[in-house]
Amino acid sequence: MEENEKRRLSGFKYIVIAGVYALSLLSLTPYISLQSKLIDLPSHFALQYAVGAVLLLLGVRYYRLPQACYVLSIAALAINLVTLAPYFPISSDAAVSGRTLKILQANVLFLNDNTDALKTLIKAEDPDLIVAAEVNDHFAAMFNSLADYPGKAIWPENNNARGLAVLSKTPLQHADRAYYEDLKIPSASFQLAVGEKTIQFVSVHPYTPLVNLQSRDALFTGITTAMQQQKPENLVILGDFNATPYCHALQKLTQDLALRNARQGKGLLGTWPVFFPTALLHIPIDQFLASDNIVTTDYHTGPDIGSDHLPSLITLSFKAP
Repeated sequence: MEENEKRRLSGFKYIVIAGVYALSLLSLTPYISLQSKLIDLPSHFALQYAVGAVLLLLGVRYYRLPQACYVLSIAALAINLVTLAPYFPISSDAAVSGRTLKILQANVLFLNDNTDALKTLIKAEDPDLIVAAEVNDHFAAMFNSLADYPGKAIWPENNNARGLAVLSKTPLQHADRAYYEDLKIPSASFQLAVGEKTIQFVSVHPYTPLVNLQSRDALFTGITTAMQQQKPENLVILGDFNATPYCHALQKLTQDLALRNARQGKGLLGTWPVFFPTALLHIPIDQFLASDNIVTTDYHTGPDIGSDHLPSLITLSFKAP
């Protein structure tokens, strides 16, 4: 073998070793409660780490690396499979009773002025409730033109990502913008009657952790405090959380309010960023959290609507007595 080829293979060997140790550490980040970008940002990629662990195992085998590399690669794979396990599409739904509610949730991107794709999706899916973030004047006008949705609360913003909209086929109750942490970061709070029951909804869109991790997590804490005081019997928190189900801050919000992530048993359903060519590179940052007595009978992502997010379609009902 030529000397240059030997050097190249030796270089790859050390890359594999470095990758094994780095991936082992990164895989632990969802389980670390420290509020830091160095912990939070890596915590959102459990699926990618699982795939990486498999590739590293192949590299370890090929280069016949020390036993420690095998152990660390297998441990990294196991940790990420445990992290992802609740979202594998294997669980069955509980028995339900009463009427269902079909919800379309979308971040439409405030820089997007093409409303046709979303309007087509609304016509095809015919949801009972539409909840949107990053709503600008173009989408506000389109939403206002939808005669099938008399219940409307729309707050557009053209120059930033804080625009919100809620549209319902039935009347909205107590629909308003709520500020749980920062006067610059509104959430949409409203109630909706579903059969004989009433659901308290909170639609959120905090800062990304890259921009302001403390503000995002403070919003989660503020919602937790408010809902613990209000004690709604049926609660749904939905929207673009800028956090995956594995990140510690979102896990804490979910646990503190005794909510269930509707993705559980339905699949990973990555929603962002759309411009990446494969679903393996999409991460699930658009969430639907619901009280335990609310059952999600269907959860899937929709087509590209010109945003950097895929929309989500969720159908809910209530557990049978």
